[in-house]
Amino acid sequence: MIVRDGRQVVVPTPRPDEIPTAWHAPDGCVLDPVTGRAAPDWRIATDGRLILITPADQRSYDELAAHAEARSEWESAA
Repeated sequence: MIVRDGRQVVVPTPRPDEIPTAWHAPDGCVLDPVTGRAAPDWRIATDGRLILITPADQRSYDELAAHAEARSEWESAA
């Protein structure tokens, strides 16, 4: 909890999948805390989570749309 303008504001604790801000690079890359260089396969999601990006994750828009449609059909059939 912090105090801002005389009011108490609840600040959530970091989640286990969030990384320290010192590891954030301006372009969304993750800085290796040992070397200080960007870790090429790791990214920071917009909500602060650490995510691993591999070549298998580099799907085209059509592949992503087909996957989303198939998943929706699967879930509606269940």
